[in-house]
Amino acid sequence: TLGDKVTTIADYAFAGNTTLTSINLKKVGSLGASCFEGCSALTTITTATNAIPTACGVKAFADTAFYADESNWTNGILTLNYGTIPGGTRLLLIEAKDTVAGDLVLDSLVTHIADEAFAGCTGLTSIKFGYYLLGIGAYAFDGCSELVTVDFHTYQPKDIQTNQIGAGAFRNCSKLEDFTIPSVSEIKEYTFENCTALDYFVIDPAAFTGLAFQKDSLKNCGVTQVFYKVDSHTEAQLDAIKDYNDPTVIGSFPNARKHYYDESAHNGQESTGHYYWRFVDGKPVKWE
Repeated sequence: TLGDKVTTIADYAFAGNTTLTSINLKKVGSLGASCFEGCSALTTITTATNAIPTACGVKAFADTAFYADESNWTNGILTLNYGTIPGGTRLLLIEAKDTVAGDLVLDSLVTHIADEAFAGCTGLTSIKFGYYLLGIGAYAFDGCSELVTVDFHTYQPKDIQTNQIGAGAFRNCSKLEDFTIPSVSEIKEYTFENCTALDYFVIDPAAFTGLAFQKDSLKNCGVTQVFYKVDSHTEAQLDAIKDYNDPTVIGSFPNARKHYYDESAHNGQESTGHYYWRFVDGKPVKWE
């Protein structure tokens, strides 16, 4: 049992400890890469009821008895019970087998997705995240070459919102067509690198404050349109969004067509060059 003040376990911290059979992580939120890798006798992992997973490195539980136990996997996905929330037991999603494919709806209680969890799942075509998702790890979907659609839960309350997307999270998702940016403060490096089919973003108002696109976050992407979920036709509400080519510049996507939300019919474009848009069958469409 770890002490109450331990919140982080470093990379390789317990790796290769073949005598460890169980551990209570208590309030640990961050699990380093390979931190329990090779703990071949480790079968039982518990946490405090108020524990919240904030990070999980690649191979954190590889080659453990817990990992080898097929009863811990559901439809090719390994999860760990991690504290409680009003809806039940919070889940840390550790890894998906390469065979996970098609249209996937994650358990609504998944709170965090580990680094590289779905990397290389080349048969995955769409994924819908649940109500309680807070974070997506680095390179979590790297190389999911058939992934077309990523759907965040529409009705997350302000105190339960996806606020972390790791570096390279959707790298090499070459068929990903669009993406709604949730309440994150930054799009990290390589997040959408080589997403060559990515045509547009929808940016939620919750993402406006401090949103910045880091270097190479959109490398080899073809984003041509940005749909802002605001009905203001000025730059005032967008001042915090930084340009991914030059972080000192106000207003992102200088070469993309910008649209402002309006359910009332509009023709043409505003004098500033911005357009109007609305939802049609759940997709943003420019008013003609």
